[in-house]
Amino acid sequence: MSYDEAVFADPGELLSRLGSGQDGLSAEEARLRLGKYGPNVFPSGKRANPAEKLVAQLKNLFNVLLIVASALSFMSGWFYSDPGSVQMGLAILGVVVLNAFFSVIQEYRAEKAVQAISRLVPRNAKVVRGGELREVSVAEVVPGDMIALEEGDRVPADARLLRAFETSVDNSILTGESEPQRRFATMERQTINNITDYHNIVFAGTTLVSGVARGVVLATGKLTQFGRIVSISKDIKEPLSRLEKEIDSAGKLNFLVAVLVGGIFFVVANIFVNLTVTESILFAIGVMVSLVPEGFQLTVSLSLALTALAMSKRNVVVKRLSSIETLGSATALCVDKTGTITSGEMMVTKLWTNGEVFEVTGDGYSPEGFVRTAGRRLSTAERPHILALFEVATFCNNAKLNPPSDRISRWSVLGDPTDGAFLVFAGKGDFNLKEALARTPRIGLIPFDSKRRMMTSIHRTSDKKVLAYCKGAPDEILSKSTRILLEDRHVVLDNARKAVVGRQLEEFAAEGFRVLALATRDLSGELKEYNAGTVERDLTFVGLAALQDPPRPAIEATVSSARRAGIRVIMVTGDHETTAEAIAKRTGIITSGDARVISGSELSQLDETQLLRLLDGQETVFARTSPEQKLRIVRALKSRGETVAVTGDGVNDAPALMEADVGIAMGAGGTDVARESADMVLLDNNFVSMVEGVRLGRAMFDNLRKFVTYVFTHNWAQLLAFLVFVFLQVPLPILVVQILAIDLGMDIWPSLALVIEPPEPGVMDRPPRRAKSRLLDATILLKALYVGLIIGAGSLLWAFHTWMTAGWSFGQPAVNDPHIYAKGTAVFVGGIMAGQLGNFLSIRAGSGSALRLSPLRNRWLFIGVGLQVCILLALVYVPFLQPLFNTAPLSSLDWATLYSLAVVVLIVEEARKAAARKKDPLIPPIDNASTKPI
Repeated sequence: MSYDEAVFADPGELLSRLGSGQDGLSAEEARLRLGKYGPNVFPSGKRANPAEKLVAQLKNLFNVLLIVASALSFMSGWFYSDPGSVQMGLAILGVVVLNAFFSVIQEYRAEKAVQAISRLVPRNAKVVRGGELREVSVAEVVPGDMIALEEGDRVPADARLLRAFETSVDNSILTGESEPQRRFATMERQTINNITDYHNIVFAGTTLVSGVARGVVLATGKLTQFGRIVSISKDIKEPLSRLEKEIDSAGKLNFLVAVLVGGIFFVVANIFVNLTVTESILFAIGVMVSLVPEGFQLTVSLSLALTALAMSKRNVVVKRLSSIETLGSATALCVDKTGTITSGEMMVTKLWTNGEVFEVTGDGYSPEGFVRTAGRRLSTAERPHILALFEVATFCNNAKLNPPSDRISRWSVLGDPTDGAFLVFAGKGDFNLKEALARTPRIGLIPFDSKRRMMTSIHRTSDKKVLAYCKGAPDEILSKSTRILLEDRHVVLDNARKAVVGRQLEEFAAEGFRVLALATRDLSGELKEYNAGTVERDLTFVGLAALQDPPRPAIEATVSSARRAGIRVIMVTGDHETTAEAIAKRTGIITSGDARVISGSELSQLDETQLLRLLDGQETVFARTSPEQKLRIVRALKSRGETVAVTGDGVNDAPALMEADVGIAMGAGGTDVARESADMVLLDNNFVSMVEGVRLGRAMFDNLRKFVTYVFTHNWAQLLAFLVFVFLQVPLPILVVQILAIDLGMDIWPSLALVIEPPEPGVMDRPPRRAKSRLLDATILLKALYVGLIIGAGSLLWAFHTWMTAGWSFGQPAVNDPHIYAKGTAVFVGGIMAGQLGNFLSIRAGSGSALRLSPLRNRWLFIGVGLQVCILLALVYVPFLQPLFNTAPLSSLDWATLYSLAVVVLIVEEARKAAARKKDPLIPPIDNASTKPI
């Protein structure tokens, strides 16, 4: 039976069609239906086992390139009978496996998204079976079951209500609506655009915040609205992040360059140099191995892990490492309102009483805050009429305020969130409810009724007075009031004073507030029976309370920062259009008069072309949207070439979080489903943390480009050694084991110092990087080429000098003395490291001058370079390492000559950058304003 049919069906007919009745199902029938429909659980999907995850990581093109390099090393070792080549092959394979395992462990999360849903529904449910109320496992609830619900219960399955008394539900985790929604046993026929707008249906996973109800189950498990969203999320294939695409692109380019250069030099060696085919193959293998940066993938993974660690200290937990860079590249940010832009907790923000407007400070349900006017804190002694507001707010209340606990780390409310907001408000005025109730106990209660739209609590004071305290819809309270509290006096509420109240009410409504009115009445000696007809009249109007789900602190500044960074901020919420627009204006998401607020029903009428046109730069807020519509918006933005980040905290956000380039879930108060579906989690739900994540993401990509330039420089220097070996018929200046030492030992440490270089000034004042901007491109390869040739040439000259002073001359294919040969290779390796020092100092300054950049800006500089030098000295001077790496001790003259190469590289690069800045004066200089590393 469809929901549409169930909503308007007569209860008797509905139960008949479902094969149920007022006494519920029999135990036997329930057992049969459990076998037919299956348990009331959600689909878990196929889980990838560890082996599948590992194989997926090995498909990464850079890992494939490393595997090829390893195979070439093994081939070289076999042909040359060189154990060093075999060692290098094993080491490269070790790097591949280590990196794959590292990535699998860090990004293990996909299958948890669906598992987390089970924690959102109750483990037990109250059902009527055979006329008796029983408690059964949620998994055993079946269609046709009669369920009983009361305040605080989570709904176990989608159900049509048959009986309801003052029932309201919190749908926020399903729809994003911040305010509780009323639910009734009946509903008039009308056009409904969203299934969650049916007033007599409750949905699995939502919570009753007030009242009691009974209903018949329509759907369980994957057929519920919860289950439908799970299915949407499960069917979404997580796309590659931009960094993963960049690494693949860099791998392809590196692979093509290595194969192309190796192939060219195979032909040259075989045809023009007259090497044999076997010698030409060995030469090509050496060339290709020298062009593979074995430490690339490992350094990228370590840099991501270090950045993730830094972000965790800023309350951002990174679950998918590559999403760090994606966040920095974001061009569009789709934000949920409830729980993201706002706190997700109702709060009394403003008051009007005695003709004055007061502000209430604080955040959420925490009772920290106070009432103020003109920025000054007030005491109740100053404004006695505020005490009357506290009394009405707390006496006319059925909620309970719970302090933080081990289970819930923040203040929370049991009961209606609006009642909870009033308790918090009174707490900010140091109003002691327990003492007040002891002095003025409740003797009667007239519950809220949707027709009366008000609630009244009746109390007796210590001097035997009987007082009524009322709160409700302003027009109802105002129509039943004959007096108003002014200056601690009850004066006549004439038309002029009613007009004043009306104007203030309109002002609050225009600001997007939900407004309730508060009133009192002295019943002493008048009544013998307390009911709505006798009590709720001749009231004294006390004031107005303006409530809202308030924007989080510093949100407006954060949105402004995002705008400066070139990021579009688009609100996508399940809340009403008016509320969404008011919050969007307050937070700076809407700044122009031509902004559009599009409801879900309007969105459903737009075709893809119209939606794309709407998203083309115009400030837009989407309200009353369904999960499918939010997903559609994300896909539309991505189709325009946007890099989309999505924030959310509810189950309704899960599909969009998974589809987005980067999904950001709220850690405090968000659902497990959202957290497990996202790439990042904001522990403090703070937009400031997210913008800091953008800054670090941008800096990380900048630093990765610096690192790529740095690491490919020594590859070209190594290639030069193989070229002179063949074309000049000289001894090979570098061995494969020494390439291993450089790639995986010495150059990794300065590389790590580069990738955690502090962000450059103004990184958040520029637009996001263009989609065509590559991590590795021809510009980087050419720059690395010419610097690498300088370093390689300088190192070769001193290596030849070392051999020649010992009697070697050109034309001799070998150095007779093994010690002298080892010293020459040590000179070449030392020259590459010395030249890389100058290259490192220049690269870390970006387009600015290295001479203006303090080394104290990044303390890891000293650690990275220090470790590099220590390893180099160990290879050269430690006796048991010398035969392993074919090195010999160097003199102080050797070191002085080699490290003069660092000065040469630095001077050449400084001259080039100075010419570039002169040509393009818009290139920003680098200063030392920021000394905090990533």
